Amino acid sequence: MTADGDAPHHQAVLQPLPGHAPRQRLRYLGALLSLALGYVALGYGGLRLASLAPTISLVWPASGWALAALLVGGSRLWPGIVLGAFFVNFNSGLGTVASLLIASGNTLEAVVIRKLLSGPLGFQSDFGRVRDVLAFLLASTLGAALAATTGSQVFVAVHMHVLRPEAWLMWWMGDIAGIVLFAPLILVWARPLPDLGDRRRVVELIVLALALLWVSGQGFVAWRSGDGPYWAALAFLPFSVWTALRFGRRGAATFNAAAALCSLFAILWHQQAFGAMVPVSLMRRWWEYSTIIAITGLLLAALRTERRRAWDALAQMNANLESLVGARTAHLAAAQRSLQAEMAARRQLEHHLVQAGELRQRRFGQDLHDGLGQHLTGIAMLGQALAHSAADHCPDLSRQAQRLLELAREAQAESRALALGMYPATLEQFGLEAALRELANFTEQRYAVACTLEFTQLPMIPDTVAIHVYRIVQEAVHNAVRHGRAGNVTIVLHGDGSHLETLVRDNGCGFVPAVAPKASSLGLNLMHQRAAVLGGQLSVRSLPGAGTEVRLSCSCDSEAAA
Repeated sequence: MTADGDAPHHQAVLQPLPGHAPRQRLRYLGALLSLALGYVALGYGGLRLASLAPTISLVWPASGWALAALLVGGSRLWPGIVLGAFFVNFNSGLGTVASLLIASGNTLEAVVIRKLLSGPLGFQSDFGRVRDVLAFLLASTLGAALAATTGSQVFVAVHMHVLRPEAWLMWWMGDIAGIVLFAPLILVWARPLPDLGDRRRVVELIVLALALLWVSGQGFVAWRSGDGPYWAALAFLPFSVWTALRFGRRGAATFNAAAALCSLFAILWHQQAFGAMVPVSLMRRWWEYSTIIAITGLLLAALRTERRRAWDALAQMNANLESLVGARTAHLAAAQRSLQAEMAARRQLEHHLVQAGELRQRRFGQDLHDGLGQHLTGIAMLGQALAHSAADHCPDLSRQAQRLLELAREAQAESRALALGMYPATLEQFGLEAALRELANFTEQRYAVACTLEFTQLPMIPDTVAIHVYRIVQEAVHNAVRHGRAGNVTIVLHGDGSHLETLVRDNGCGFVPAVAPKASSLGLNLMHQRAAVLGGQLSVRSLPGAGTEVRLSCSCDSEAAA
């Protein structure tokens, strides 16, 4: 008894004869002879246990042998069954015609069962499904009924004292027992042998065999109860369950046959094995006991096999799913790496664009400060000199010169404001804190808006980070003064290690960020773009009438802005 594997159901071993090849013909004749000799040997064994007259037995192992031979070798082996069955019946005292008719019924039984199993019932001879066991029992019941009908009719015609219903029933029971007990045993052992596995299964197999022998002795030989119940024989049931669940179909079929043979040997040795004195009653009890054990074992083994197949299929599906998930994960990881590379390239491009724009603004601011600013300063000085010299002899000219001086100074202030916005020279020379203080002072002086600064624990801020922070604060202050009409602006910078938090808060009229006007929307977009270059987060919170709050959170690492 070994744990059986799952394999396709049996195919015919003997291939169709190609022409009249002598070797194929010899193989065919050898298969017929082997089938006939096996049938004769098993038939004589069944006759030794005949329960009604000399030829009707409640166990007919030859029927199981014949059916297994046709399932393995094909229907064309039927002449071997005819030959073996005729020889057994003829030597039991029946005439030639009666023996031939009974042999025809036995052959028709095996052929019909095979036809039903291989056709509409969809049977697989590995007994790996519950439906295979049920199909096997149904086809065997119908085929045995056909053989019993033919055989009992002939037997009653020869032995007039035998009752036809009793002969039919016992014939049918004998063929059923032979098929259920011995056909599965032959079919499962005709398959390739699997590996036993580890040594523990070998030890378990030995223990099971010894337990079977011990229970046989205690249940059949040592029992002396007379004509009473035979409950001691039912001790085989737990071992049948053990065998079916642990060793599968091959173990169950072998145990069924072994239990039946042990009980038969007990009957031959001691006829009180099943608590009955009458031979017919004794064999009927044996039949009930053996068939129940056999059917239970086959069904349990089939259930166990179906469960194993379901678990294997589930494991395979799980493995396939894990493979798909792994492939999908790898694909997503590759896509993520590609996206990260693309985002890095995009940030690099944005950084270069912002840097290029910053450089252009710086040059333009320098030109305003050094070029136009100097010219406006010269114009203002000339206007002042002209107004002073013309004050005595030409008052009108002096007033026009004074007006020219005022316009030159206003243009100079505008030019300075533009230059400061485009080129914060203080930022390069003295750092972010000084540049923001200059921005606050300029805002108060130019727009008459209270602008306060709060600095706490500022870390070292690289120039590449400082310029973006300054521009974001500058844009937020500009929006608060120009668009928000704020009267108070607060700038807060707080550092924590290498992290910088920047906040610009005002008490202006506020707005809805989602529907911001185009003028301020452009500034918001530029602030978000600079925050992205820094690798930081920019949030804008505002409500109509409640002011605006712009918060920037970024790292002071210069590589983050690269």
